[in-house]
Amino acid sequence: MDFENKLYRLIILHLLLGALGFYVPILFVVYPFIVFVFGLYYVIMSRNKNNEVLYFAAYFCGMECFLRMMQNLIFYETGKYGVLFFMLLGIILNNISKKALIYFLIILLFIPGIVFGLVNFSGDDNFKKEIIFNSLGPLTLSISAMYCFDKKIGMQQLKNIFLSMFFPLLSTLVFILLFTPADSRINTITESNFLTCGGYGPNQVSTVLGLAGFICFSLFLFFAKTFMNKIIYVSFCLIFSYRCLITFSRGGLLTELVLILSVLGLTYFKMNFKGKLKVQFIFFTFLIASILIFSYTIFQTNGMISNRYSGKNAIGVEKQDKFSGRADLAEAELEVFMKHPLLGAGIGHSKQARAALTGHEAASHNEITRLMAEQGLFGLIIIILLFFVPLVHFYINKNQIFLIPFFLFWFFTINHAAIRIAAPAFIYGLSLLKINFDEKT
Repeated sequence: MDFENKLYRLIILHLLLGALGFYVPILFVVYPFIVFVFGLYYVIMSRNKNNEVLYFAAYFCGMECFLRMMQNLIFYETGKYGVLFFMLLGIILNNISKKALIYFLIILLFIPGIVFGLVNFSGDDNFKKEIIFNSLGPLTLSISAMYCFDKKIGMQQLKNIFLSMFFPLLSTLVFILLFTPADSRINTITESNFLTCGGYGPNQVSTVLGLAGFICFSLFLFFAKTFMNKIIYVSFCLIFSYRCLITFSRGGLLTELVLILSVLGLTYFKMNFKGKLKVQFIFFTFLIASILIFSYTIFQTNGMISNRYSGKNAIGVEKQDKFSGRADLAEAELEVFMKHPLLGAGIGHSKQARAALTGHEAASHNEITRLMAEQGLFGLIIIILLFFVPLVHFYINKNQIFLIPFFLFWFFTINHAAIRIAAPAFIYGLSLLKINFDEKT
């Protein structure tokens, strides 16, 4: 599978799909099933020879927010189900590294918290959904990691993974552009803005837009063969970054900046003198473009975006809480952990446990403190393993330029948006791949 010969047609197709999704969303009820059936057929026919499961998992990852914006999903967690299915299919069709069994251990470490959560199950359907919701993200991550661990791929395959996410993210972009009102409602507040996010959660939308910006930058840096391709990738990188900025949700953009700087830095140290000069030029061009985009956004939002990033309200007064309540939520979850250090409160119970302590019930934004609150000591062990395994993998395979950016995406995202979407779980798995930068296929 090579998207290069069909690149322009696939870009146009997905731009049109974004418009169609906005005007006739009912048509997209069956869309994920069509992708699922086609992906299943393609992977089975190819016997997953070139890790095609990664392409379809990436596609589900990329279209998740787009599907949720249309609000007509049969299964709300379609994105995670798609990633989980294709990763499991890959495990069935291909052997996995024995080292990957450490992620099977992580799955086992979740069992006490799940059992404890079910023992305390109240019988409420919403609570049942809470248990499933909080279990699905870590399960998707673990299965993705099991498949990807030490899996060897070439640059052509990596490009296909990036493009598989890029195409549905184009549809997401078009939907957002059509949804956003052309009036002053987008520049009178400093809170996360649903109007610029297709009506869906700004935290999640900023995450995927920031990821899209990084993907476009990576496609430009490593894979653009023609001048036209370079223009396309740079243009979409700037557009995605701008749209990420005006969601007023800071996590996605800051994560994107960290990823771009990390891949540039790692590339710089691998290059010869001439290559280093090229990377320096790209860095300073990127820096100037970032300043111009932020300056334009300050003008367009009447200074509201500047207030947002400096922790001020709409009238310019500094807020007492610059992290939108996230610090209080994390602190409350740590209190739950201290109260239940061995088994935690049980999976799905952290929200109620925090409410009992603080009097306020809110969804967690931090996967680390949530795991500790719900899983206790087992959660702490899970966090340590999730954190150190990729770093050890990088220490052994220092030429893996994308390992650190992928790992950083997971780490920063789970600290501001937990694992509410499939992206951090799937991208974490990609950090464990072995990418041969000399291999073209």
